[in-house]
Amino acid sequence: MKIINRLYAGIALMLAIMVAISLFGQYNYARITISSSEPSVDQAETAVEQLQAINYSVSTISDITSQIATTAEQQADVASELNQHFNQITQSATKAAQEAAKITAAGNQLDAPERALLRRISANLE
Repeated sequence: MKIINRLYAGIALMLAIMVAISLFGQYNYARITISSSEPSVDQAETAVEQLQAINYSVSTISDITSQIATTAEQQADVASELNQHFNQITQSATKAAQEAAKITAAGNQLDAPERALLRRISANLE
């Protein structure tokens, strides 16, 4: 679970850095474009297009982050379920070992009189 949380945090940080770089680059481009000439309709359209691109990027990153969170949650659920199954297997194996020990003890108890009888028969034959 800790590994998944670290992975999720690392991916979120990476996405935030990518957004910051993207926004900074687009901001600088828009600033250079606007400062180098008179404001015009073309510059306004360019600014709108850049804002739409930024909005799309943020939306995409938000969607990816949601998908990552959902996947991490599903993986945590699967890990929990696997842990439960492993615990059940461990309990079953422990019970099986205990039953095997009981069967072995019972077999030894049944075997003891037979050995004693064989010793008596063997002693009488000699």
